[in-house]
Amino acid sequence: MKNAIVFGATSGIGKSLTEILVKEGYRVAITGRRLPLLEALKQEFPDQVLVKQNDIQDIQEVENVFSGLGLALLPPPPTPITFIVLDCVFGILN
Repeated sequence: MKNAIVFGATSGIGKSLTEILVKEGYRVAITGRRLPLLEALKQEFPDQVLVKQNDIQDIQEVENVFSGLGLALLPPPPTPITFIVLDCVFGILN
């Protein structure tokens, strides 16, 4: 099985990409801030979606989540992560 990670999968392009990848046979780890939306995707595809909530604005949190997702997607025998999608908006408010 091929693996992918989608940061920002709660809606829009990230959610749509997740749905396409799952239908193409990928196991997809998804992240985002809005846990209920991530869990809804997990309910649609329970055997192929792994959920990890995070806020992309917290660099340490992203590093921790990324490391954890990499390990979670690589059960024996190891299967490489095919690609990573970073589909999220980052902004600075005054």
